[in-house]
Amino acid sequence: MDYPTIKRYLARKYELNLSLSTIHRLLKEFLVKKFDLPPFSPKVACKYTGLDEFSYAKGHCYAVALINLDKGKIIDIVAGGKTTAAAMAVLNSCDTSLVQASCIDMWKPFKIACYKKLPNADVVVDKFHVISQLNQCVEDVRKRISFELEAPQSVYIYQNRFLLLKGKERLSIIQRTKLASLLLINEELSKTYNFKELLRSIYEITDTEQAYSELWKWIKDAQSSHIPELVQIANSFDQEWFTEIFNYWHYRISNGVTEGKINKIRVIQRKAYPYRNFSSLRYQILKSEL
Repeated sequence: MDYPTIKRYLARKYELNLSLSTIHRLLKEFLVKKFDLPPFSPKVACKYTGLDEFSYAKGHCYAVALINLDKGKIIDIVAGGKTTAAAMAVLNSCDTSLVQASCIDMWKPFKIACYKKLPNADVVVDKFHVISQLNQCVEDVRKRISFELEAPQSVYIYQNRFLLLKGKERLSIIQRTKLASLLLINEELSKTYNFKELLRSIYEITDTEQAYSELWKWIKDAQSSHIPELVQIANSFDQEWFTEIFNYWHYRISNGVTEGKINKIRVIQRKAYPYRNFSSLRYQILKSEL
């Protein structure tokens, strides 16, 4: 919002010893509080929701966004950090009794909030976040073994590290040849990469029972791989996240739409950075979704 005429009028008429930028800020804060956008409805009705966090100010100030995955709309945002309380507060904006599934990343406070606030819903872990955990595992193994390898081999792996993180089906013939020679250098790196690609292939399975058995087998094999980084992830999947990961095959939802909306929020922030209060940011975000 810009009020050049009003700002100058106030400054001249009342001889305010304030800069125009200060008057602009005070006017905007007043109008945002007085004419704040009403919620989309008392309780937004939706089957699937997505939860994610974003930073709205310097100093690790986080807010939680709730997305209606049915319509691809932002329902609301709430400040308060990446906490259970903030997630529960933002979930109040939807009709919690109608939500069938909520998609989250592997963040425990979000999981707790969903189970507390959504009595009829299942929690689904975003599949892209699961795969990114495996990509990070590949990177961790690569970094660890680089100290054990000779300099030429370590440099070669580093220069071609992106081949380890890219989906095998998206590699060119030349890249596949390079990848094959790269995986011959170290057995642990080769095994970790193969586990990552195997999990990606499991996500392509459409039969629920087959997916269950394959996912369970993957976890047990990873736990007995004797690769510390892989064992740690497999234990986490087994003990804390198995049900939520497997729920993907029941609902086939992901946080792709949610990530797109978070990117939209970042664009809004960049256009008028920095917002001096959270309500101004919320006003602009909700107005953009009308």
